[in-house]
Amino acid sequence: MTEDESLKESLGLFERLSAHGRELDGELRRLESEPDRKTLAERLPALRERTERITKSADSLRWAARDRAGRFAEDDLDSLSAQIDMEAGALRHWTKSDHTPPPWPDAPAADATTTRQTWPEPPRSRPAPEEPTPSAITPPGRRPSYPWQKKPRPESTT
Repeated sequence: MTEDESLKESLGLFERLSAHGRELDGELRRLESEPDRKTLAERLPALRERTERITKSADSLRWAARDRAGRFAEDDLDSLSAQIDMEAGALRHWTKSDHTPPPWPDAPAADATTTRQTWPEPPRSRPAPEEPTPSAITPPGRRPSYPWQKKPRPESTT
C-alpha cells in the first residue's frame, strides 16, 4: 500500500526530528545551571534559532499528516456515498417500472385459458385412521425414594 509507505517515511522523519528536539532539550537543561551570564547570552540566540527550526518542521509534518488524513477521510466518504447511492438505486429498482414484476423467463404468458392449475393432482387414497397425538410433556413418574431423604410434608403444613 502506498499510503503505508508514506506513513512509514513520515514516522521516520518524526523520529529523527524528535532526536534533535531531545538533544536541544538536554542542552537547554544544562544551560539552566550555567553560572556565567556571558556564555549564556552567547549561546541562547543559536539555541533559539534551532528551537524555531525544530518547531517549524514539526508543525509542517503535523499539518501534512492532518491534511493527508482529512483527504483520505474525504475520499473514503465519497466512495461510501457512491456505494450507498448505487445500493439505494438497486433497492428502489421497482420504482422505475409500473410495479408489476417481470414474467418468469420459462413461463408462458398468462391468459384467461391458463389460469387454472396445470400440475397433476396427487392420487387420493383413504384417509389414515387418526392416531392419538403424543403429549409434548410426559407426565411425571413416581420418584424413587431413598432412606436418607426426608418424608414429604403435606402442602397445608406451615
